[in-house]
Amino acid sequence: GCGAGEDDPRHGEVGARGRDEGGRGVELAAAVSPNRSDNFEWRILANATFNESEVISLGGDVEGESITVGGSFFHGELRQVEGQPMAQLYGWAWKRDASGNIVHADDGRPLRTDQQVSFGSGLPTSWGGITNSLDYKGISFSFLIDWVAGNKVISGTHVNAYRHGLDKGSLLGREEGFVVGEGVNQEGQPNTVPVPVQTWHETIRSRRLAEISVFDGGSWQLRQISLGYDFTKHLPENKYIRGVRLNLVANNVAVLSQDIPHVHPDQNAIISDRQAGLEATGMPVTRDIGFNLNIKF
Repeated sequence: GCGAGEDDPRHGEVGARGRDEGGRGVELAAAVSPNRSDNFEWRILANATFNESEVISLGGDVEGESITVGGSFFHGELRQVEGQPMAQLYGWAWKRDASGNIVHADDGRPLRTDQQVSFGSGLPTSWGGITNSLDYKGISFSFLIDWVAGNKVISGTHVNAYRHGLDKGSLLGREEGFVVGEGVNQEGQPNTVPVPVQTWHETIRSRRLAEISVFDGGSWQLRQISLGYDFTKHLPENKYIRGVRLNLVANNVAVLSQDIPHVHPDQNAIISDRQAGLEATGMPVTRDIGFNLNIKF
């Protein structure tokens, strides 16, 4: 379970389960050697976790069917909602008519929904990794690819980039000096009112429109590469050193696929399960290269 802190006035008990009362999740691991000989071996190790959750109770002292356990100074908040997966991300969305058209005010700026809406859970439903290892006459090479999927993110970095004109979405209307929003007015007619470009792009902040900054939080990453050599066979016979291996290792090598712009998928200044999925500006994730020297005595 999870919830607000013990000294938080919003504190309530939160329970989680899967589709049944006992919870539901699967962890898998497999290892295989597609090719093996006297001088060469190729090994593959894969693991994966799949998990579903559901908030079943907020406690008897909590009024209503949801509790807000965290929020961002940008414009999103984290709620636990009875009957929904844990860690629901809520925020303001574009107001739309029955046909899905964005509704604009008389001044031409888009309106927001009357109530905050859920954009999905900030917690992933699956994650895992695949490691390939190859050994040939003492030379070893391995690489790890991992993934995370099933979670949403409200990106505070995107909010700031957009409102300061640093996101490509803010290029809209720059040449003309104005924007005519696609959609309808409050009478249901096509919107034709031009809005100064600065005023248009300020709307995301002034009306705290979170929808434009909601992204799929999943990613595929080349997490680690290792290249090594076993020097043991080159050592003179002695009773002190039984083996020597040197490995060069690189971590956080490359992001292969992601949806969130401007930041690394793991980058966040907020480290708390009460802020899951609420990304805020943080220090960049670093790529490091080093070596491991293993000596057996």
